[in-house]
Amino acid sequence: MRVVVFGTANSGPGYPRLDVITEGLRRRGVEVVRLLCPLFDSHADKLAVAGGSIGAVARVAPRLCRVYARLARAYRSVGAHDAVLVGGMGHLDLLWLRRLRAKRTSILFDPFVGLHDTIVDDRGLASRGSLRARACLALDRTACKGADRILVDTEAMATHLAAQVGLPRARFRVVYQGQDDRVFRPVDRSSDGDGRLDVVFAGTYVPLQGAETIVRAAAALPDGIRITMIGDGQARAEAEHLAARLGVTNVRFETEWLDTAALAARLARADVCLGIFGTTDKASRVVPLKAVAALAVGRPLVTRDSPAAREVLRDRVDCRLVAAGDADALAGVLRELAADRAGADRLGVAGRATFERALSPDAIGGAVASIVEEVVGTERRAHDAVLA
Repeated sequence: MRVVVFGTANSGPGYPRLDVITEGLRRRGVEVVRLLCPLFDSHADKLAVAGGSIGAVARVAPRLCRVYARLARAYRSVGAHDAVLVGGMGHLDLLWLRRLRAKRTSILFDPFVGLHDTIVDDRGLASRGSLRARACLALDRTACKGADRILVDTEAMATHLAAQVGLPRARFRVVYQGQDDRVFRPVDRSSDGDGRLDVVFAGTYVPLQGAETIVRAAAALPDGIRITMIGDGQARAEAEHLAARLGVTNVRFETEWLDTAALAARLARADVCLGIFGTTDKASRVVPLKAVAALAVGRPLVTRDSPAAREVLRDRVDCRLVAAGDADALAGVLRELAADRAGADRLGVAGRATFERALSPDAIGGAVASIVEEVVGTERRAHDAVLA
C-alpha cells in the first residue's frame, strides 16, 4: 500500500500524532509519502483562526494561499497511491484536497477532536449558539462528510462526534493517541530519588487538564510528596495564584517547556506522573498524550476516571483512576503510592505493557493499516461492481 500524509498539520516535537502513525505504518510495510507544510507556529494560532479571530485570519490568509499552492504542486507529482490521510484539525486541508485527489483515492480524516468541541465546549473561546460556534460546527460537518473514514482517539469521542456532525457511527474509526517508543521508554532508576515522592505534571494548562485540582490536592499533602508542574498556558497564572492563596509549599512551577527528549527523560525519572483531572465534557472523551507518555516510560500514572480512560486503562492494574475534579481523592491516591513504592512500581510496569499492546507505534500502525485496507477494499469492490 501507498499512503500520502497531506496538509498543514504540525508534526515533530509536541505534535507526535502523525509521526507515530507514519512510523507505525512503515513498520507494517506501508509506503508513506509525507506532504506536510505546517501553516501555524502553534496550536494556539490554529485555534485563533479556526475560532474566527479576524486579526488571525487576516494574518494567515496570504500564507494560506502560498501553502496550498505548494501542496497542490507536490500532490500532483506524487504518483499513484491508495489513500490520503489528512490530520491535525485539517478541515480546510480536506476541502482543498477533494479538488485535487485522483478518482478512487480514499480519504482518511484525522481531526483528532472537533473544532466545536475544542473552541466552544472545552476552551470557551466562543459561546454556544454564537456565529463563531455555528461556523465551527458547520466546518466540522462539512469536513467529516468529505472523508471516507474519520479517525478519532477514543470510542467515546467517536460516538460524540458522529452525533454532533450527523453522520453514521460506522464512518468513524478509533486510533488511540500514541507515543514514540524510541524516545519515551523506561530508564534505570536505581540511583534516583531523595526519599520524597517525586510527582510530575507536564501540560499546557487548558481546562480539561484540571491544574486547579492538582494544586488543591497538594494543599492536603505532606512535604514528603513534591509536585513539579512543567509548562505554561491558559490557566497557569490562576494555578500559581491558587497555590499562593492556599499557602502550598510542595508545588514547584517550571514554566520553561522541555524538548521532547528532555521531557521523556524527566517523566522517566519521576516516581508518579499525572494525567488530567478536568471536569469538562471533552475531558471525559480523551486519553491524553501526557497519560500515554507516562505509560510509555513505565511510571505510575494517576489520571481522571472516564469512559475514555476505561477503554484502555484498568484502575489498580496499570494506573490509578480518580473522580474528575476530586482533589481529596487525588491526594489520597498519592499518599497510598508514597506509602507503597513497590506497588507503585508494579503499576508502572503494567502501564508499559498496556502501552506496548495498545498505544505504541506498532499498535497504532496496525490499526491505521487495517483501516486503509478496509476502505481501499470497499472502494475497489464498488468500482468492480459498476464495471460488472
